[in-house]
Amino acid sequence: GLANAEFLYLNKPVMAWEEGIDRAHIRMLQPFGTLYNVGNLSSILNNLPDRPKQDYTVAVAPYTPEKVMAKFKEVFLS
Repeated sequence: GLANAEFLYLNKPVMAWEEGIDRAHIRMLQPFGTLYNVGNLSSILNNLPDRPKQDYTVAVAPYTPEKVMAKFKEVFLS
């Protein structure tokens, strides 16, 4: 999740594995990321679409240092 967030923060598109137990990165990426699995990875890489310019930073806007620290204070220090 952190690597995805770092790329989104830098306004870069992200491809992420859609399988696995932890699904937080999938929730974060929708609708901004391209999800891949064993069956579609080759197809995605061989047919990368031209992506319209969009603001990927909105996907990580809830995770600014101020918002994260406010939640930390609420949960652990109050």
